[in-house]
Amino acid sequence: MIAHIPTTLISGFLGVGKTTAITHLLNEASRRKERWAVVVNEFGRVGIDGAALQNGDEGALVQEIPGGCLCCAVGMHFQTVLPRFIRQARPDRLLIEPTGIGHLKGLVKTLSNTWLSQALDLNASITLVDPRQFSLELVHKSPVYYDQLLSADVIVINKCDVADRAHIKQLRDFLETLPEKQAIIETEYGRFPLDYLDLSLKAGRLSPSVVPTLKQNGSNSSTKTDTLLGHISFRPVPAPCPQRYESQGEGRFACGWIFPKGTRFSKAALMALFDALNARDIEIERAKGIFQLNNDEWQLFNCVGQDVEIKTLNDSENSRIEFISKIGRQPDWLALEMALLASQLTAA
Repeated sequence: MIAHIPTTLISGFLGVGKTTAITHLLNEASRRKERWAVVVNEFGRVGIDGAALQNGDEGALVQEIPGGCLCCAVGMHFQTVLPRFIRQARPDRLLIEPTGIGHLKGLVKTLSNTWLSQALDLNASITLVDPRQFSLELVHKSPVYYDQLLSADVIVINKCDVADRAHIKQLRDFLETLPEKQAIIETEYGRFPLDYLDLSLKAGRLSPSVVPTLKQNGSNSSTKTDTLLGHISFRPVPAPCPQRYESQGEGRFACGWIFPKGTRFSKAALMALFDALNARDIEIERAKGIFQLNNDEWQLFNCVGQDVEIKTLNDSENSRIEFISKIGRQPDWLALEMALLASQLTAA
């Protein structure tokens, strides 16, 4: 097996911009004429990020591993697939993007203490953070989120172009209570210098005293998916129906759909759906999908909180989407499926 491949974990919570950051890094690698490879891990069973990365012109090889965290849910599969992928790709550098609700500390341990360490030179782990997402409540409710902040060697505070200074300061104040980081960077669009990929690994240690305790106040109520989507008028859609995949873990639920090849969608109807998801506090944490539109254009839709980002892609095998719920909230998947079907123009 190829040995001593420089390897970097690029982690971060749902919707912080990990895939965008990796795309920028791959662009730089392409300019340097270097051969990079990427392992993309997704919580749900329908791969979106891998398809988006493979769509670029950077020439990187991409391996998707969907279905849960690399160090637990799909750990054995990961340890089987990775060596084969490395032999095929023969990369100058390897990037690993764990799922947004993956255990960074556990993955560092897996890569450091198993026979995989013979093949990989694991460098400093990098966590991207959206300061608008940060709150002590989220730190308290989500051990995974806290682990990503604690265990990272480098923190990249992303989306500073849309976050206000108060949010950035609140995040920085909290980071000061954690073990010292090798670097804390403020940026936008996930851009940061390649030099940070070569920093040495020096993961933080869990300090129980850091974890804040919060008073529980207010109700954990949210608008139901079926109620919020009730204004959408549904119409019968001819077969074949899309394939539907459900999964759960870490107190969250995920559901994804893969549509038959040739199925096209109305962009206006999709925007109405995503606007409905953003209208109020419902059960969905993130929605991400690739769709073929009526003009044969392919577009990537990424919905997190109040943000909906749309990116044009070159091509894709088929249309697909995945939703991930907020902690402890199970959406009405049937209502979402009906809304998606109502957005179709044709079916293959």
